[in-house]
Amino acid sequence: MKQPEASNSSKHPLNSAATLHPALLLLGLTIALLWCIFLSFGTHGKDNGADYVDKLRAEFKKISPPDPASAPDNQGFDAKSSSVYIESDYHTSLPLDTVLTSYRNQLTANGWAHAGLFDTSHVPRETYCKGPLAAELEIQPSTNAWIVQYRFSMYWNQVSVKECTPTP
Repeated sequence: MKQPEASNSSKHPLNSAATLHPALLLLGLTIALLWCIFLSFGTHGKDNGADYVDKLRAEFKKISPPDPASAPDNQGFDAKSSSVYIESDYHTSLPLDTVLTSYRNQLTANGWAHAGLFDTSHVPRETYCKGPLAAELEIQPSTNAWIVQYRFSMYWNQVSVKECTPTP
C-alpha cells in the first residue's frame, strides 16, 4: 500500500523543528540588541535628576527666609531621574512686599534671574531661573490678614525646565 505524500508545507525548511528554533533565537537576539542600542541612544545626552540633587540642595541652603518667618512642619524633597524638587512652607507677620523683596534680593545676589510673576488659580507665584534650575515663591491663601503664608521651592525638571528666559 502506498503512503500518502507529505504536503508541500511540511517540506519547507522553516517548518521543520530543527530550523525553527535557531530562527526564533536569532530573531530574539536581534530584537534584544536593537533594544539595547535604542536605550543607549535614547538616554545619551539627556540630563538626569541625580546630577542635580547636590547642586539644588546647595542652592536651596543659600536662601534664607526673612526674620521672623517660621517654618511649619512641611518641608519636602523628591528626586527622580526626570525631576528634583525641594520645598518648604513658611508663615510670617512681615508684609508681603518685604517677603518678596527679601527673596528677590537673595536670589539675584546668588545669580538667579527673575522670570516673572504669575497668577495661577489665584495663587501668585514669583519665578526665578538659574540655567536649567527654577525657584518659585508661591503665596498661599491665608485666613488671617496679618499672616503671610508662602512656599519656597527649587526644582529641576527634565520636561519643563529649559534655559532661563528672564523678564526685561
